[in-house]
Amino acid sequence: PQQRADALHAVCSKPDGAAKTEQLTVLLHGRCDVNALVPMGQSQLTAAPIHLAALSGSAQTIQLLLQHRAQIDAVTSPCGRTAIHLAAHSGHDQAVRVLVGAGASTEIRNGAGQLAMETWTGDGDVALMLTPRSALHSQLEQARLLRSAGQVGQAKDFFKDTLGQILSRNKLCPNDAEPQASLIALMDEVEALNAEALRAPTPQP
Repeated sequence: PQQRADALHAVCSKPDGAAKTEQLTVLLHGRCDVNALVPMGQSQLTAAPIHLAALSGSAQTIQLLLQHRAQIDAVTSPCGRTAIHLAAHSGHDQAVRVLVGAGASTEIRNGAGQLAMETWTGDGDVALMLTPRSALHSQLEQARLLRSAGQVGQAKDFFKDTLGQILSRNKLCPNDAEPQASLIALMDEVEALNAEALRAPTPQP
């Protein structure tokens, strides 16, 4: 069993390709433990096959592992990194897309207290996919604080911008979308802010 686990880890660390897919299929059908944590070299780090696939940006391998019940949010030891942490840190956008699309959590912090989005150096769609819903809700709370402080115009703009991010994220992450009832409530809040901003006195020059 240990030899099969080592072989599975070795294959998963390689870039995707036809030969790799064939090897991987044989190993997976040979009842390898798809979630086995194996020491990496001389270090104290132990990782599962999905971690190595994420680290190498092997999106196709990640899909195959998930089809064979790999634990999508398994963590490395002792660093506490999930596959999405490793894919994000390594800049593998396609691996990130596959993981998020399959339901990987973006709310988990690694051993250093970092979210996956905090290790991503890119921007665009992937950055938004990595943004947890809780982070966007924190931005909404900041907008509400601005409103309470009388800064209605700034609050309105910040709130509308954040709501736009939430709507865009819903399209990218249907498995972790903002519920419809919550969206309706947020849109009502925007309307109230718009009305309040219209009533606010214009600052004198």
